[in-house]
Amino acid sequence: MATGKSETAQILLSAKVENNILMIQLKDDGQGINLVRIYQQAKEQGLCNPESTFEDYSSEQILDWIFQPHFSTAQTINDLSGRGVGLDIVRTQIQRLRGTVQVKTQANQGTTFTLKLPLNLSLMSLSLVQLEQRLIALPSLSILESMPYHELNWLDDRHTTVTWREQVLPIISLNELLPCPQLPLESINPRVALVVAGSATPFVISVNSLIGERLLIIKPFDQTIITPPYLAGCTILGNGEIVPVLLPEAFVINNSLIPLKSTPKTKVKTPTILVVEDSVATRRLLERILTRVGYTTLMARDGQEALDRLAQHSDEIHLVISDVEMPRVNGFELLQQIRSNSEWRNLPIIMATSRTGDRHIQQAMQLGASAYLGKPIQAQELLTTVEVLLSEQKT
Repeated sequence: MATGKSETAQILLSAKVENNILMIQLKDDGQGINLVRIYQQAKEQGLCNPESTFEDYSSEQILDWIFQPHFSTAQTINDLSGRGVGLDIVRTQIQRLRGTVQVKTQANQGTTFTLKLPLNLSLMSLSLVQLEQRLIALPSLSILESMPYHELNWLDDRHTTVTWREQVLPIISLNELLPCPQLPLESINPRVALVVAGSATPFVISVNSLIGERLLIIKPFDQTIITPPYLAGCTILGNGEIVPVLLPEAFVINNSLIPLKSTPKTKVKTPTILVVEDSVATRRLLERILTRVGYTTLMARDGQEALDRLAQHSDEIHLVISDVEMPRVNGFELLQQIRSNSEWRNLPIIMATSRTGDRHIQQAMQLGASAYLGKPIQAQELLTTVEVLLSEQKT
């Protein structure tokens, strides 16, 4: 190439927190933005003084024009470009969230967009749920499992209780939990059942469909009116739709709706899972996910500590979840040592890491990993994998 660059473009997406501000950067190594063309187009559209010259403006002032409605330097209009609405929408949405967007460019070097959002707005993984003509959002960590509605194990003819993971759970309509909704929040033809974490015990809600999981910003309500504790706020989708975010843990459930626990004839041993992770935040997240559904957990900060735990509790540990990049003994070294020990050879091991390239996955499987999950951890995927591996171990 004439500029000495590779024919393959590179786009770098990064995020970090500085002074209670979430800063997201999107950087490319392209030819940069042509400031002269922007100035010329701005002059044609009357965005600047017709008697001014290019030199009268700083690069920041010129770049600010690309966020104006219907502004574009494209020579032709097609389905993807030329209409001048993209960046206008971007800045409008960010400003609604009390954030800012900045752009810097350098000829033949590339362009960097920087988005800054205040941390009093929570960035969270949310699951979007369809209830007839309405959308609601639930924190993904609050959903312990989703399943087809017709696969529920009913315990009574009135369809009020089900069995799940050796527990008896109530199935509760959102109409019973929310006071006086303007429109019914009950699925007439439910297709999906969601097991969600309640304040005291899990419970089940039925919905039309589970749209999917997205990383979205929750905008809390101000203090103008008192909001109930189960309403975290709302999130705004890309199409401008406002979706309420509900917290299942904050719902007050009538005791009559919670089934009485029956005393089991035989005591079922709770599986113990060893979590090996050097990140404190991720350790706490995994512990929270696993203990919510009844598993016992042991924690280790690196591979060496995990080996010590295994030596002390070899008969009690039923499964291992391990990161790859850790001090002292890393995840692959831990995996190799476990598989070389005859006592632990058949122990299920899940590798949970941000290293999701084919080379790392292949190496883990060759060393004897039972499963390989990428970060950020998805609660439902993790629990399903754990359940499958533990059931295989029993057979």
